[in-house]
Amino acid sequence: MPNTSFDFLYGIMASDVRVYKTRGTDPARDIGDLSHGSRSASANHIANGLSNFIKRFMPDGYFIQNLRQNMYQNQAVFLMLIELDEYTSGEEYGIDVLGNFTRKQITREHIIAQHPNFSLATHGFSDEDEFIVYKNQFGNLLPLTKSENSKCNNSPVHTKITDQNLYPSSIYRITRDFAHKYAKHVNSFSKQDIEERTEVLAKWASSKWIIW
Repeated sequence: MPNTSFDFLYGIMASDVRVYKTRGTDPARDIGDLSHGSRSASANHIANGLSNFIKRFMPDGYFIQNLRQNMYQNQAVFLMLIELDEYTSGEEYGIDVLGNFTRKQITREHIIAQHPNFSLATHGFSDEDEFIVYKNQFGNLLPLTKSENSKCNNSPVHTKITDQNLYPSSIYRITRDFAHKYAKHVNSFSKQDIEERTEVLAKWASSKWIIW
C-alpha cells in the first residue's frame, strides 16, 4: 500500500477477510461507530480507524494462529484459494476467468482425503485421531472444480498427483503446480508437508492482507 495515500477498498477488504471471515465475528457496534463518524472524518482518521479495528479484533499473531487451525469451514477459505491461485499464476484474473471459476463451482479439496481408504501411516500419522487434527488445515487444502473433485473422490495422494486426468489437468494453476512438485516425492505428501505448507500459506495470507 503506498505511503502517500490510503486505498479504502483494500482497507475494507482486509477488515472483511481478517475479522468477518477468518475470525467469523461481527463487531457491529465498533464498525458502526466508525461508519457513522466517516461522514465528517478525514481520510487519515478513517484509515487509522480501520487499522485499529483490525488490530483489536484480528492482530497479526491471532490471524496466523487462526490460519493454522481448521480452515475447511472457514468463510475466508474460498477467497484465499482464488487469491492464492492468482498469485501463483503471476497474473491478475479478469471477469472472464473468475466467471469461469464460478460457473464450474470452486470446491475445497483435501489433498489427503477426508475419509482415506489407504494407510495413514504412509503419510506420517500414528492413527486416525492424529490425522483428524491435521486434515482440515490450510496446508491440506487445494481448489478444484466440482467435477474435478468428484473424479478425485478418496483416491490416494499419489494417484491424484500422477493421474493426468486429476490434479495435473485442473483449471487451477496452484493445483497443477502442486502435482508437479509432489509427483517427484517418494512418499507423495505427509504430515510434515501439511505443517510446512500451512506455515507458508499463513505467512502469505498475513502479508497479503496486512495491517497498515
